Amino acid sequence: MPTIITPTPPKPFIAYTAQELKTLYPDAFDKALERHKESEYENPYYGQEVWDSYKALIDELGLEMSDYSFDYFDSYRNRIRFRDADALELEGVRAYKYVINRLAFKQYTGWALLNCMKKGNVRGYERRKQSWGKPWVKNDCPLTGVCYDDILIDKLTSYLLKAKVSLREALSWVMDEATELIEQEYYSRCTEAYFLEECNDRDVLFTESGEEVTDYDN
Repeated sequence: MPTIITPTPPKPFIAYTAQELKTLYPDAFDKALERHKESEYENPYYGQEVWDSYKALIDELGLEMSDYSFDYFDSYRNRIRFRDADALELEGVRAYKYVINRLAFKQYTGWALLNCMKKGNVRGYERRKQSWGKPWVKNDCPLTGVCYDDILIDKLTSYLLKAKVSLREALSWVMDEATELIEQEYYSRCTEAYFLEECNDRDVLFTESGEEVTDYDN
């Protein structure tokens, strides 16, 4: 005769928001926050976004990497080599104008593009000046659609104008700046305030021991 087994219903428990957990069970909250930090470190998707912006910048400049090593959290491990290109040896204002020339049509439209072309001696400025009557428009995030595009471009042009280094050296410095961007993003996401806001936005609940509740109807 078959044996009929009646499933045991799950034991009921009380779930808490992150803010409630912090107030009632601070030790459990600290454990939950530490797990959040570990998760951010192990899967920093924004790191890939920063790296994609950097690679897109290299591509738009008409350059090609032959070898590289990029570390999300340690700029001392960064390394980059380029395939030979005359542009890499340009310095200061000459390098700046080369960058403006290559990026103008990505960064600007209308009169803003014309102004950028004039600063960089971009070919076709006079001809376009005769035919364009569009308002000043600067295209945000022109390379990949994320804010890191603008930050890295600004870093590059600033190095070229202020430090007056070669384009090769400036791009190496910008690579290190990319790592710093990732570190800054990581630390901002590891704050208690960010964790509380993130849990609230996602309706995350916890047990009194600090374990995230993954199976409930919300």
